[in-house]
Amino acid sequence: MPFRSSGGRPLADQIYTNLSRRIDAGAWKANERLPSERALAEEMGVCRVTVARAVNRLVTEGLLHRRRGSGTFVVSRAEGADGAASPAAERPITGTVALVIPYSRDGYASHIVKSVASVLSDAGYHVLFQDTHADWRREAHQLHRLRGRVDGMLIFPADPGRNQDIYAAIMAEGTPLVFLDRYCPSLASDWVVTDNYGASLAVVRRLIAEGRRRIIHVTTPEFWCTSTQDRRLGYSQALLEAGLPVRSEDFRIATPRLVSDGVRTGPEGLMRDYAMGVPDAPPLDVRDLLLPLLRGDNPMDALFAVNDWTMMACLHALFQEGIRVPDDVAVAAFADNDMVTANLPVPILAVGQPKDEIGRRAAEILIARLAGDDSAPHQIFLPATVRCAGGAWSGPFHRAGVAGTSAGPDEDREHA
Repeated sequence: MPFRSSGGRPLADQIYTNLSRRIDAGAWKANERLPSERALAEEMGVCRVTVARAVNRLVTEGLLHRRRGSGTFVVSRAEGADGAASPAAERPITGTVALVIPYSRDGYASHIVKSVASVLSDAGYHVLFQDTHADWRREAHQLHRLRGRVDGMLIFPADPGRNQDIYAAIMAEGTPLVFLDRYCPSLASDWVVTDNYGASLAVVRRLIAEGRRRIIHVTTPEFWCTSTQDRRLGYSQALLEAGLPVRSEDFRIATPRLVSDGVRTGPEGLMRDYAMGVPDAPPLDVRDLLLPLLRGDNPMDALFAVNDWTMMACLHALFQEGIRVPDDVAVAAFADNDMVTANLPVPILAVGQPKDEIGRRAAEILIARLAGDDSAPHQIFLPATVRCAGGAWSGPFHRAGVAGTSAGPDEDREHA
């Protein structure tokens, strides 16, 4: 039956979905050759180039592989009688490792990808990249397909809680799995993440040391995200240590501004837009959140933002109100986009994550597991750094030489 463009969905995506479902349903068996791209194009009523795009995507995702001079074949997935991937000891070694990430256009994630690829490539492994577009459903679909087709997995989870049963099943099959950036606390698994709690504790302590007493925390609706949770805990702990109140009204959630097509209506839509680079920094509605806190007898004098694009939205709102940064309101944030921090017109305290080391350490742990390491889970929290970014900082942080200092312990810590 001919395919037609509908609802703005590209034809190549429709062909991809059709072929992938047919493969999953057994229309072509393992190691069986697919019909030629020309034959598929005639069957589906589309041009050969459109079919080629869909087939190339399936090759990239590991469902198909090309044999020079022979055609395109379905990849064998060693399965048990119940349809689950067979135990690792019964499967052939593929020499392939999957790296599953929620977004690839972000500078932070690209650093992780490069360091992972470098370490694994040097060790002789082929890396199969999977971009979930920050969609836990898409991630679940990709993980099901990968089971039994790769030797190990590195996962930067879209939503750790949603797919924890799948992670547990993969581990039970004997496939090594290492989490990056975010982790699943309920699983006795390997992970390498930033010490978000320690970094947040350190940067808010520094704001307090400068004399700031009403520090607002601006975050996103990703309450399920371990990095978001740990940053809020570090912020709260610093206030408690200083004898400052932890008030619910000082915890503000930046929400996506509704656009004409109605896409950005919640946290999932926001994250998918960010993951797909539409736009690079999603518009966040923070002005109305901050205005009440800039007035009255006890106005805010500092702000701690959960990430760089939240920080940029806050700065824009402060500029609109004529607030001087850092004279009236000091700003601190997790800021991993060097292009953003290098061009800030005002100074902030920027927390930088060890993105290259996260990728390197995770890849090394996975390689050790593949080599037979059966020790207790490696649960690594790497220290972040705090530096002055943007315009010259005239406060005590600049005089104390903040640039390049460690936020938290000098050494990474491993959770027992």
